[in-house]
Amino acid sequence: MSGIVWLVGAGVGDIGLITMRALECISQADCIVYDRLVNKAILRYARKDAELIFVGKEPSAHQLTQEQINELLVAKAKSGLSVCRLKGGDPFIFGRGGEEAEALAEAGIPFEVVPGVSSYHAVPAYAGIPLTDRRYSSSVAIVTGYESSEAGNVRWEEIAHAVDTIVVLMVVGRIREVTERLMQGGLDSSTKAALIEQGTLPTQRTIVGTLATIADKAEYERVHPPAVLIVGKVVELCDKLAWFERKPLFGKRILIARDEDRGFEMARMLEAYGANAVCLPVLKIELLSNSQQMREAVVALSKGLYDWVVFTSVNGVKALFETLHSMGMDARAFSSTKVCAIGDATNSELRKMGIIADAVPEQFTTEAVAELLLNIGVHGKRILLPRAFGASRKLTNSLLEAGAEVHEVTAYKVLTNEELGEEEISIALSKPIDIVCFTSPSSVDALFKLVGEGLKATLRNARIACIGPVTAKRVEEYGLPVCIIASTHTTGGLIDAILSHFATTNASTPK
Repeated sequence: MSGIVWLVGAGVGDIGLITMRALECISQADCIVYDRLVNKAILRYARKDAELIFVGKEPSAHQLTQEQINELLVAKAKSGLSVCRLKGGDPFIFGRGGEEAEALAEAGIPFEVVPGVSSYHAVPAYAGIPLTDRRYSSSVAIVTGYESSEAGNVRWEEIAHAVDTIVVLMVVGRIREVTERLMQGGLDSSTKAALIEQGTLPTQRTIVGTLATIADKAEYERVHPPAVLIVGKVVELCDKLAWFERKPLFGKRILIARDEDRGFEMARMLEAYGANAVCLPVLKIELLSNSQQMREAVVALSKGLYDWVVFTSVNGVKALFETLHSMGMDARAFSSTKVCAIGDATNSELRKMGIIADAVPEQFTTEAVAELLLNIGVHGKRILLPRAFGASRKLTNSLLEAGAEVHEVTAYKVLTNEELGEEEISIALSKPIDIVCFTSPSSVDALFKLVGEGLKATLRNARIACIGPVTAKRVEEYGLPVCIIASTHTTGGLIDAILSHFATTNASTPK
Protein backbone atom coordinates (compact mmCIF):
# COMPACT_ATOMS: atom_id res chain seq x y z
CA MET A 1 0.00 0.00 0.00
CA SER A 2 1.33 3.43 -0.97
CA GLY A 3 2.06 6.05 1.62
CA ILE A 4 1.59 9.80 1.30
CA VAL A 5 3.86 12.81 0.90
CA TRP A 6 3.14 16.13 2.59
CA LEU A 7 4.90 19.03 0.85
CA VAL A 8 5.21 21.29 3.87
CA GLY A 9 6.32 24.90 4.12
CA ALA A 10 8.39 25.22 7.30
CA GLY A 11 8.22 29.01 7.22
CA VAL A 12 11.20 31.28 7.68
CA GLY A 13 13.79 31.31 10.47
CA ASP A 14 11.57 32.14 13.45
CA ILE A 15 10.14 28.80 14.58
CA GLY A 16 7.08 30.60 15.92
CA LEU A 17 5.93 31.26 12.35
CA ILE A 18 5.32 27.61 11.48
CA THR A 19 1.65 26.67 10.92
CA MET A 20 -0.39 24.24 13.01
CA ARG A 21 -0.98 22.02 9.98
CA ALA A 22 2.77 21.86 9.36
CA LEU A 23 3.35 20.73 12.96
CA GLU A 24 0.69 18.04 12.57
CA CYS A 25 2.47 16.64 9.50
CA ILE A 26 5.88 16.78 11.18
CA SER A 27 4.61 14.98 14.30
CA GLN A 28 2.87 12.23 12.28
CA ALA A 29 5.50 11.52 9.61
CA ASP A 30 7.48 8.27 9.40
CA CYS A 31 10.16 10.08 7.40
CA ILE A 32 11.13 13.77 7.20
CA VAL A 33 13.14 15.05 4.23
CA TYR A 34 14.33 18.56 5.04
CA ASP A 35 16.24 21.47 3.50
CA ARG A 36 19.12 23.70 4.63
CA LEU A 37 16.97 26.72 5.50
CA VAL A 38 14.64 24.78 7.80
CA ASN A 39 15.10 25.79 11.44
CA LYS A 40 16.49 22.58 13.00
CA ALA A 41 14.55 23.25 16.21
CA ILE A 42 11.39 22.32 14.29
CA LEU A 43 12.66 18.74 14.12
CA ARG A 44 12.08 18.46 17.88
CA TYR A 45 8.41 17.95 17.03
CA ALA A 46 9.17 14.84 14.97
CA ARG A 47 8.45 11.39 16.34
CA LYS A 48 11.38 9.82 18.17
CA ASP A 49 11.42 6.96 15.65
CA ALA A 50 11.07 9.15 12.54
CA GLU A 51 13.77 8.90 9.89
CA LEU A 52 15.39 12.30 9.27
CA ILE A 53 17.03 12.86 5.87
CA PHE A 54 18.94 16.08 5.11
CA VAL A 55 18.90 17.14 1.45
CA GLY A 56 20.10 20.71 1.92
CA LYS A 57 21.30 22.81 -0.96
CA GLU A 58 23.99 25.47 -0.87
CA PRO A 59 24.11 27.93 -3.78
CA SER A 60 27.11 26.08 -5.22
CA ALA A 61 26.79 22.61 -3.68
CA HIS A 62 23.87 20.20 -3.46
CA GLN A 63 23.53 17.26 -1.07
CA LEU A 64 21.23 15.61 -3.63
CA THR A 65 20.11 16.80 -7.06
CA GLN A 66 16.45 17.73 -7.49
CA GLU A 67 15.91 14.58 -9.54
CA GLN A 68 17.38 12.46 -6.73
CA ILE A 69 15.11 14.18 -4.19
CA ASN A 70 12.08 13.45 -6.39
CA GLU A 71 13.11 9.78 -6.62
CA LEU A 72 13.65 9.61 -2.86
CA LEU A 73 10.15 10.95 -2.11
CA VAL A 74 8.56 8.49 -4.53
CA ALA A 75 10.54 5.53 -3.18
CA LYS A 76 9.74 6.29 0.47
CA ALA A 77 6.04 6.73 -0.25
CA LYS A 78 5.92 3.54 -2.35
CA SER A 79 7.33 1.64 0.62
CA GLY A 80 4.21 2.67 2.55
CA LEU A 81 5.67 5.53 4.60
CA SER A 82 4.10 8.88 5.38
CA VAL A 83 6.69 11.41 4.27
CA CYS A 84 7.00 15.03 5.31
CA ARG A 85 8.95 16.98 2.70
CA LEU A 86 9.96 19.98 4.81
CA LYS A 87 10.96 23.06 2.82
CA GLY A 88 11.98 26.53 3.96
CA GLY A 89 9.36 29.22 3.42
CA ASP A 90 6.52 28.14 1.14
CA PRO A 91 6.97 25.07 -1.09
CA PHE A 92 5.33 26.77 -4.08
CA ILE A 93 7.28 30.04 -3.95
CA PHE A 94 10.73 29.51 -5.47
CA GLY A 95 10.85 26.23 -3.55
CA ARG A 96 10.64 23.74 -6.46
CA GLY A 97 7.59 22.30 -4.76
CA GLY A 98 5.79 22.25 -8.09
CA GLU A 99 8.44 19.95 -9.57
CA GLU A 100 8.19 17.58 -6.61
CA ALA A 101 4.38 17.57 -6.73
CA GLU A 102 4.54 16.80 -10.46
CA ALA A 103 6.91 13.87 -9.88
CA LEU A 104 4.58 12.49 -7.22
CA ALA A 105 1.52 12.91 -9.43
CA GLU A 106 3.22 11.09 -12.33
CA ALA A 107 4.17 8.23 -9.96
CA GLY A 108 0.60 7.99 -8.65
CA ILE A 109 1.62 8.98 -5.11
CA PRO A 110 -1.00 10.82 -3.00
CA PHE A 111 0.31 14.19 -1.80
CA GLU A 112 -0.83 17.28 0.04
CA VAL A 113 0.57 20.82 -0.11
CA VAL A 114 0.84 22.72 3.18
CA PRO A 115 1.57 26.41 2.50
CA GLY A 116 4.17 28.12 4.67
CA VAL A 117 5.03 31.67 5.71
CA SER A 118 7.35 32.92 2.97
CA SER A 119 10.40 35.12 3.41
CA TYR A 120 9.11 37.50 0.74
CA HIS A 121 6.62 39.02 3.21
CA ALA A 122 7.80 37.80 6.64
CA VAL A 123 11.32 39.22 6.39
CA PRO A 124 10.25 42.74 5.36
CA ALA A 125 7.63 42.66 8.13
CA TYR A 126 10.32 41.88 10.73
CA ALA A 127 12.34 44.82 9.39
CA GLY A 128 9.37 47.18 9.66
CA ILE A 129 8.74 47.41 5.91
CA PRO A 130 5.13 46.99 4.73
CA LEU A 131 5.10 45.77 1.13
CA THR A 132 1.98 47.79 0.42
CA ASP A 133 0.82 51.08 1.88
CA ARG A 134 -1.93 53.16 0.36
CA ARG A 135 0.32 56.23 0.46
CA TYR A 136 3.27 54.61 -1.31
CA SER A 137 2.55 51.24 -2.89
CA SER A 138 -0.41 49.35 -4.32
CA SER A 139 1.49 46.68 -6.27
CA VAL A 140 4.26 44.18 -5.53
CA ALA A 141 6.53 41.98 -7.63
CA ILE A 142 8.27 38.94 -6.14
CA VAL A 143 11.34 37.98 -8.14
CA THR A 144 14.21 35.55 -7.77
CA GLY A 145 17.75 36.80 -8.15
CA TYR A 146 18.72 33.35 -9.35
CA GLU A 147 17.71 33.05 -12.99
CA SER A 148 16.67 29.63 -14.27
CA SER A 149 17.62 28.67 -17.80
CA GLU A 150 14.33 26.80 -18.11
CA ALA A 151 12.17 29.80 -17.21
CA GLY A 152 14.26 32.31 -19.12
CA ASN A 153 15.87 35.51 -17.90
CA VAL A 154 14.09 37.86 -15.53
CA ARG A 155 12.88 40.93 -17.40
CA TRP A 156 14.33 43.44 -14.92
CA GLU A 157 13.86 46.45 -17.16
CA GLU A 158 10.13 45.74 -17.44
CA ILE A 159 9.71 45.01 -13.74
CA ALA A 160 11.43 48.32 -12.90
CA HIS A 161 8.43 50.41 -13.98
CA ALA A 162 5.65 47.80 -13.64
CA VAL A 163 5.13 47.86 -9.85
CA ASP A 164 5.65 50.04 -6.79
CA THR A 165 7.52 47.54 -4.58
CA ILE A 166 10.01 44.91 -5.74
CA VAL A 167 11.03 41.97 -3.54
CA VAL A 168 14.05 39.97 -4.69
CA LEU A 169 14.91 36.61 -3.09
CA MET A 170 18.19 34.69 -3.51
CA VAL A 171 19.89 37.93 -4.46
CA VAL A 172 23.20 38.22 -2.57
CA GLY A 173 25.45 36.87 -5.31
CA ARG A 174 23.84 39.03 -8.01
CA ILE A 175 22.80 42.19 -6.16
CA ARG A 176 25.04 44.49 -8.20
CA GLU A 177 23.72 43.19 -11.51
CA VAL A 178 20.10 43.29 -10.29
CA THR A 179 20.29 46.92 -9.09
CA GLU A 180 22.06 48.06 -12.25
CA ARG A 181 19.43 46.39 -14.44
CA LEU A 182 16.62 48.04 -12.46
CA MET A 183 18.24 51.44 -12.93
CA GLN A 184 18.67 50.71 -16.63
CA GLY A 185 14.93 49.99 -16.69
CA GLY A 186 14.17 53.49 -15.50
CA LEU A 187 14.17 53.32 -11.70
CA ASP A 188 15.85 56.38 -10.21
CA SER A 189 19.21 55.65 -8.61
CA SER A 190 17.98 57.36 -5.42
CA THR A 191 15.12 54.84 -4.99
CA LYS A 192 15.21 53.44 -1.47
CA ALA A 193 16.44 49.86 -1.04
CA ALA A 194 16.89 47.58 1.97
CA LEU A 195 18.81 44.32 2.22
CA ILE A 196 17.77 42.11 5.14
CA GLU A 197 20.10 39.28 6.16
CA GLN A 198 18.98 36.34 8.37
CA GLY A 199 15.48 37.78 8.49
CA THR A 200 13.20 36.90 11.46
CA LEU A 201 16.16 35.53 13.44
CA PRO A 202 17.97 37.21 16.35
CA THR A 203 20.94 37.56 13.99
CA GLN A 204 18.89 39.69 11.58
CA ARG A 205 20.66 42.68 9.98
CA THR A 206 18.91 45.40 8.01
CA ILE A 207 21.02 47.49 5.67
CA VAL A 208 19.33 50.49 4.08
CA GLY A 209 20.55 52.46 1.10
CA THR A 210 19.53 53.31 -2.42
CA LEU A 211 19.64 51.45 -5.69
CA ALA A 212 22.96 53.17 -6.35
CA THR A 213 24.55 52.31 -2.97
CA ILE A 214 23.03 49.06 -1.68
CA ALA A 215 25.41 46.75 -3.58
CA ASP A 216 28.46 48.55 -2.18
CA LYS A 217 26.97 48.48 1.31
CA ALA A 218 26.27 44.75 1.01
CA GLU A 219 29.86 44.12 0.01
CA TYR A 220 31.24 46.33 2.80
CA GLU A 221 29.01 44.65 5.42
CA ARG A 222 29.87 41.20 4.04
CA VAL A 223 26.27 40.11 3.75
CA HIS A 224 25.75 36.37 3.32
CA PRO A 225 22.69 34.37 2.21
CA PRO A 226 19.88 34.14 3.03
CA ALA A 227 18.96 37.76 2.41
CA VAL A 228 15.99 39.59 0.88
CA LEU A 229 16.18 42.81 -1.14
CA ILE A 230 13.29 45.29 -0.97
CA VAL A 231 13.15 48.16 -3.46
CA GLY A 232 10.62 50.97 -3.34
CA LYS A 233 9.28 53.95 -1.43
CA VAL A 234 7.94 51.73 1.38
CA VAL A 235 11.53 51.25 2.58
CA GLU A 236 11.32 54.82 3.92
CA LEU A 237 9.07 53.47 6.71
CA CYS A 238 11.74 51.07 7.95
CA ASP A 239 13.33 53.37 10.52
CA LYS A 240 10.00 54.34 12.08
CA LEU A 241 8.39 50.90 12.04
CA ALA A 242 11.37 48.66 12.89
CA TRP A 243 10.28 46.63 15.91
CA PHE A 244 12.12 43.34 15.94
CA GLU A 245 15.65 44.74 16.19
CA ARG A 246 14.52 46.97 19.08
CA LYS A 247 13.56 44.10 21.36
CA PRO A 248 15.33 44.35 24.75
CA LEU A 249 17.61 41.34 24.25
CA PHE A 250 17.91 41.56 20.47
CA GLY A 251 21.14 40.01 19.21
CA LYS A 252 22.32 39.02 22.69
CA ARG A 253 23.83 35.54 22.45
CA ILE A 254 22.69 33.62 25.52
CA LEU A 255 23.99 30.16 26.35
CA ILE A 256 21.63 27.93 28.34
CA ALA A 257 23.31 25.04 30.14
CA ARG A 258 20.45 22.72 31.07
CA ASP A 259 18.63 19.54 30.07
CA GLU A 260 17.26 19.54 26.53
CA ASP A 261 13.52 19.87 27.24
CA ARG A 262 13.70 22.64 29.83
CA GLY A 263 16.51 24.32 27.90
CA PHE A 264 14.40 24.46 24.75
CA GLU A 265 11.50 25.97 26.71
CA MET A 266 13.79 28.62 28.19
CA ALA A 267 15.29 29.37 24.78
CA ARG A 268 11.82 30.04 23.35
CA MET A 269 11.06 32.39 26.26
CA LEU A 270 14.29 34.33 25.69
CA GLU A 271 13.72 34.46 21.93
CA ALA A 272 10.46 36.30 22.59
CA TYR A 273 12.67 39.17 23.78
CA GLY A 274 14.91 38.98 20.72
CA ALA A 275 17.72 36.92 22.23
CA ASN A 276 19.88 34.56 20.21
CA ALA A 277 19.39 31.69 22.64
CA VAL A 278 21.66 28.66 22.34
CA CYS A 279 20.65 25.57 24.32
CA LEU A 280 23.52 23.29 25.23
CA PRO A 281 21.96 20.19 26.82
CA VAL A 282 24.70 19.41 29.34
CA LEU A 283 22.27 17.51 31.56
CA LYS A 284 20.26 14.38 30.98
CA ILE A 285 17.21 13.57 33.08
CA GLU A 286 16.58 9.90 33.77
CA LEU A 287 13.10 9.35 35.20
CA LEU A 288 12.92 6.35 37.52
CA SER A 289 9.28 5.67 36.79
CA ASN A 290 8.13 2.17 37.65
CA SER A 291 11.03 1.42 39.96
CA GLN A 292 10.02 -0.82 42.84
CA GLN A 293 10.36 2.12 45.22
CA MET A 294 8.12 4.34 43.09
CA ARG A 295 5.48 1.62 42.61
CA GLU A 296 5.31 0.99 46.35
CA ALA A 297 4.89 4.73 46.96
CA VAL A 298 2.04 4.91 44.44
CA VAL A 299 0.26 1.96 46.07
CA ALA A 300 0.55 3.67 49.48
CA LEU A 301 -0.71 6.94 47.94
CA SER A 302 -3.75 5.20 46.44
CA LYS A 303 -4.58 3.72 49.85
CA GLY A 304 -4.56 7.18 51.45
CA LEU A 305 -1.49 6.47 53.59
CA TYR A 306 0.10 9.89 52.96
CA ASP A 307 -1.18 13.19 54.34
CA TRP A 308 1.01 15.25 51.98
CA VAL A 309 2.98 14.82 48.75
CA VAL A 310 5.63 17.49 48.28
CA PHE A 311 6.88 18.08 44.74
CA THR A 312 10.07 20.08 44.39
CA SER A 313 10.42 19.85 40.59
CA VAL A 314 8.65 19.15 37.31
CA ASN A 315 10.63 15.92 36.95
CA GLY A 316 9.28 14.61 40.25
CA VAL A 317 5.73 15.20 38.98
CA LYS A 318 6.45 13.49 35.66
CA ALA A 319 8.05 10.44 37.28
CA LEU A 320 5.28 9.90 39.81
CA PHE A 321 2.48 10.30 37.26
CA GLU A 322 4.20 8.05 34.73
CA THR A 323 4.27 5.38 37.44
CA LEU A 324 0.69 6.13 38.40
CA HIS A 325 -0.57 5.83 34.80
CA SER A 326 1.41 2.66 34.11
CA MET A 327 -0.38 1.07 37.07
CA GLY A 328 -3.81 2.02 35.69
CA MET A 329 -4.38 4.92 38.08
CA ASP A 330 -4.83 8.67 37.70
CA ALA A 331 -5.22 11.84 39.78
CA ARG A 332 -7.95 10.21 41.87
CA ALA A 333 -5.15 8.49 43.79
CA PHE A 334 -4.65 11.89 45.50
CA SER A 335 -8.26 12.04 46.75
CA SER A 336 -7.35 12.03 50.44
CA THR A 337 -3.87 13.60 50.13
CA LYS A 338 -2.81 17.25 50.05
CA VAL A 339 -0.17 18.50 47.64
CA CYS A 340 2.58 21.07 48.03
CA ALA A 341 4.62 22.35 45.05
CA ILE A 342 7.72 24.48 44.64
CA GLY A 343 7.63 26.88 41.71
CA ASP A 344 5.30 27.91 38.92
CA ALA A 345 6.57 25.24 36.52
CA THR A 346 5.95 22.44 39.03
CA ASN A 347 2.51 23.82 39.82
CA SER A 348 1.73 24.09 36.09
CA GLU A 349 2.80 20.48 35.48
CA LEU A 350 0.53 19.34 38.31
CA ARG A 351 -2.41 21.22 36.78
CA LYS A 352 -1.83 19.36 33.50
CA MET A 353 -2.30 16.17 35.50
CA GLY A 354 -5.53 17.43 37.09
CA ILE A 355 -4.07 18.44 40.45
CA ILE A 356 -4.30 21.91 42.00
CA ALA A 357 -1.67 22.31 44.70
CA ASP A 358 -2.97 22.99 48.21
CA ALA A 359 0.18 24.87 49.18
CA VAL A 360 2.72 26.84 47.12
CA PRO A 361 5.34 28.91 48.98
CA GLU A 362 5.89 32.53 47.91
CA GLN A 363 9.63 31.92 47.72
CA PHE A 364 10.57 28.96 45.57
CA THR A 365 13.14 27.37 47.87
CA THR A 366 13.20 24.27 50.04
CA GLU A 367 13.56 26.53 53.09
CA ALA A 368 10.33 28.31 52.17
CA VAL A 369 8.54 24.97 51.71
CA ALA A 370 9.71 23.81 55.12
CA GLU A 371 8.55 27.05 56.75
CA LEU A 372 5.15 26.88 55.02
CA LEU A 373 4.50 23.27 56.04
CA LEU A 374 5.72 23.88 59.58
CA ASN A 375 3.26 26.77 59.89
CA ILE A 376 0.45 24.55 58.59
CA GLY A 377 1.49 21.85 61.05
CA VAL A 378 3.08 18.56 60.07
CA HIS A 379 3.61 16.88 63.45
CA GLY A 380 2.58 13.26 63.10
CA LYS A 381 1.85 13.66 59.38
CA ARG A 382 3.10 11.23 56.73
CA ILE A 383 4.78 13.02 53.84
CA LEU A 384 5.83 11.57 50.47
CA LEU A 385 8.82 13.38 48.95
CA PRO A 386 9.73 12.36 45.35
CA ARG A 387 13.25 13.72 44.85
CA ALA A 388 16.28 13.62 42.60
CA PHE A 389 19.02 11.13 43.42
CA GLY A 390 21.55 12.84 45.69
CA ALA A 391 19.30 15.84 46.44
CA SER A 392 19.95 17.90 49.57
CA ARG A 393 18.30 16.57 52.73
CA LYS A 394 17.65 20.02 54.21
CA LEU A 395 13.90 19.82 53.61
CA THR A 396 13.71 16.23 54.86
CA ASN A 397 15.59 17.07 58.05
CA SER A 398 13.44 20.15 58.74
CA LEU A 399 10.26 18.09 58.41
CA LEU A 400 11.65 15.28 60.56
CA GLU A 401 12.62 17.75 63.27
CA ALA A 402 9.03 19.06 63.21
CA GLY A 403 7.74 15.57 63.97
CA ALA A 404 6.70 14.50 60.48
CA GLU A 405 7.22 11.02 59.09
CA VAL A 406 8.98 11.53 55.76
CA HIS A 407 9.10 8.92 52.99
CA GLU A 408 11.75 9.94 50.45
CA VAL A 409 11.71 8.20 47.08
CA THR A 410 14.22 8.65 44.28
CA ALA A 411 12.08 9.77 41.34
CA TYR A 412 14.80 10.70 38.87
CA LYS A 413 18.49 11.20 38.32
CA VAL A 414 20.21 14.31 36.96
CA LEU A 415 23.20 13.14 34.92
CA THR A 416 25.90 14.80 32.88
CA ASN A 417 24.95 14.32 29.24
CA GLU A 418 27.93 12.26 28.12
CA GLU A 419 26.25 11.79 24.73
CA LEU A 420 26.68 15.49 23.93
CA GLY A 421 29.05 15.59 20.96
CA GLU A 422 32.25 17.62 20.82
CA GLU A 423 31.04 19.27 17.62
CA GLU A 424 27.84 20.50 19.27
CA ILE A 425 29.83 21.91 22.19
CA SER A 426 32.33 23.52 19.83
CA ILE A 427 29.59 25.18 17.76
CA ALA A 428 27.87 26.55 20.88
CA LEU A 429 31.11 28.02 22.25
CA SER A 430 32.67 29.12 18.95
CA LYS A 431 31.08 32.59 18.87
CA PRO A 432 31.18 35.27 21.58
CA ILE A 433 28.70 34.70 24.39
CA ASP A 434 26.98 37.63 26.11
CA ILE A 435 25.27 35.69 28.91
CA VAL A 436 25.50 32.18 30.35
CA CYS A 437 22.46 30.90 32.25
CA PHE A 438 22.81 28.32 35.00
CA THR A 439 19.69 26.95 36.67
CA SER A 440 21.24 24.47 39.12
CA PRO A 441 24.61 23.52 40.62
CA SER A 442 24.48 20.31 38.56
CA SER A 443 24.36 22.33 35.33
CA VAL A 444 27.51 24.18 36.41
CA ASP A 445 29.31 20.92 37.23
CA ALA A 446 28.22 19.32 33.97
CA LEU A 447 29.42 22.18 31.76
CA PHE A 448 32.83 22.26 33.43
CA LYS A 449 33.09 18.48 33.22
CA LEU A 450 32.30 18.46 29.50
CA VAL A 451 34.42 21.47 28.52
CA GLY A 452 37.21 21.46 31.09
CA GLU A 453 39.28 24.31 32.49
CA GLY A 454 39.33 26.03 29.09
CA LEU A 455 35.76 27.10 29.88
CA LYS A 456 37.03 29.93 32.09
CA ALA A 457 38.84 31.56 29.17
CA THR A 458 35.83 31.05 26.89
CA LEU A 459 33.51 32.79 29.35
CA ARG A 460 35.86 35.55 30.46
CA ASN A 461 33.83 38.28 28.73
CA ALA A 462 30.41 36.77 29.37
CA ARG A 463 27.97 37.80 32.09
CA ILE A 464 26.93 34.83 34.22
CA ALA A 465 23.29 34.64 35.32
CA CYS A 466 22.11 32.20 38.00
CA ILE A 467 18.66 31.13 39.12
CA GLY A 468 19.54 31.56 42.79
CA PRO A 469 22.29 31.92 45.40
CA VAL A 470 23.00 28.18 45.69
CA THR A 471 23.77 27.95 41.98
CA ALA A 472 25.75 31.20 42.12
CA LYS A 473 27.88 29.79 44.93
CA ARG A 474 28.77 26.78 42.80
CA VAL A 475 29.83 29.04 39.89
CA GLU A 476 32.05 31.06 42.24
CA GLU A 477 33.65 27.85 43.50
CA TYR A 478 34.95 27.39 39.95
CA GLY A 479 36.53 30.84 40.09
CA LEU A 480 34.04 32.74 37.93
CA PRO A 481 32.19 35.91 38.99
CA VAL A 482 28.39 35.97 38.93
CA CYS A 483 26.76 39.08 37.50
CA ILE A 484 23.04 38.30 37.76
CA ILE A 485 21.14 36.36 40.47
CA ALA A 486 17.38 35.96 40.21
CA SER A 487 15.40 37.01 43.25
CA THR A 488 12.55 34.71 42.20
CA HIS A 489 14.12 31.30 41.71
CA THR A 490 12.33 30.20 38.55
CA THR A 491 13.08 30.30 34.84
CA GLY A 492 10.78 33.29 34.47
CA GLY A 493 12.46 34.98 37.44
CA LEU A 494 15.88 34.47 35.88
CA ILE A 495 14.73 35.97 32.58
CA ASP A 496 13.24 38.94 34.44
CA ALA A 497 16.58 39.46 36.19
CA ILE A 498 18.40 39.42 32.84
CA LEU A 499 15.95 41.95 31.39
CA SER A 500 16.31 44.17 34.43
CA HIS A 501 20.10 44.00 34.23
CA PHE A 502 20.20 45.14 30.61
CA ALA A 503 17.53 47.79 31.16
CA THR A 504 19.71 49.29 33.89
CA THR A 505 22.91 48.88 31.85
CA ASN A 506 21.41 50.46 28.75
CA ALA A 507 19.91 53.33 30.73
CA SER A 508 23.28 54.16 32.27
CA THR A 509 25.18 53.95 28.99
CA PRO A 510 25.87 57.39 27.47
CA LYS A 511 24.12 57.93 24.16
